[in-house]
Amino acid sequence: MAGGGRVVHGRTGGIILSGGSFRRGNRDCRDGAVRSGRAVFAETEEVQGVREAVVKHVVSGIPAVVCLLLACATPPAGKVVVVATIPDLADWARNVGGDRVEVVSLLKGGEDPHQYEPKPADALALARARVLVEVGLGLEEWLAGLIENAGSPKLLRVAAADGVEVVYDAHEDEEHHSHRHGNPHVWLDPAVARATVLRLAEALALVDTTGRSYYQLRAQDYVRQLDSATVILQEVARQAANRRFVAGHESWPYFCRRFGFETVATIEPLPGQEPSAKHMAGLARRMKAEGIGSVVVEPQSPREVAEALARATGARVVVLSTTTGGIEAAGTYLELLDYNVRALAR
Repeated sequence: MAGGGRVVHGRTGGIILSGGSFRRGNRDCRDGAVRSGRAVFAETEEVQGVREAVVKHVVSGIPAVVCLLLACATPPAGKVVVVATIPDLADWARNVGGDRVEVVSLLKGGEDPHQYEPKPADALALARARVLVEVGLGLEEWLAGLIENAGSPKLLRVAAADGVEVVYDAHEDEEHHSHRHGNPHVWLDPAVARATVLRLAEALALVDTTGRSYYQLRAQDYVRQLDSATVILQEVARQAANRRFVAGHESWPYFCRRFGFETVATIEPLPGQEPSAKHMAGLARRMKAEGIGSVVVEPQSPREVAEALARATGARVVVLSTTTGGIEAAGTYLELLDYNVRALAR
């Protein structure tokens, strides 16, 4: 491949693709170090004596006997195993890989990646994988231990946050802020899906060279579907009478940027922090003064506070999902976009 790209070194070692060049990295790339304009495919370090090494470690509470199983795991014949951290990325991988891949999503629809605790099955899946699709921007900080201990010698990593113009929350410098690398909810922008799908096709072709044309054609077809859906849904959003809303959590900046909505405030003063009575009173005053008619909550979140705020202001509560499968109407990523835009635009 052509040179001239910038090389970003990685903690896990291996191959890092940036601007069209491949080089072998050092050991200094952690999850969350993805930066704009850099395409990252990191290959983990070769493990010597893997059976002896893995039984000495416990990965997020995984017993040593499970770690031994990881060393013996092999992918099914003829399939490229792809692990995705969240269901949305898994759906992209299935659309690109078709029947040449086996896709495993670590999280299920409705699970919170901020609070996720890895399971033994996750380490097993990573041990079998050739490609890992992750969000980046620090969302999956729990990945590092799994990758290090899974012992997969050739794992290509594709980060959805690569190349994204990152949004930083207004209180990004607060101590213990979970979005300290920037807001990570990039996958809710179909333009991010588009770019990631094209890079994923390239990664799969590196692993499965005979399938290159297959992956490229499927990626191009899915990109056309994403582009078409985006145009349609932007028009739906444009016709909405009120595109401003209060959200429970700062999940929507990239979604809003793409479709023309605006999150004016959040119920959580900081991610994961309960609101005070003073904070809620201020929100109610602002909603009444500015005619904000919607309070957005996520399916996995408690609704009591949002419903109380809606009653106090005459607003409606709108349930939107941040992940594919989080609600019954959003079994695919395209269905998720369609549901979220139309529900908010009503």
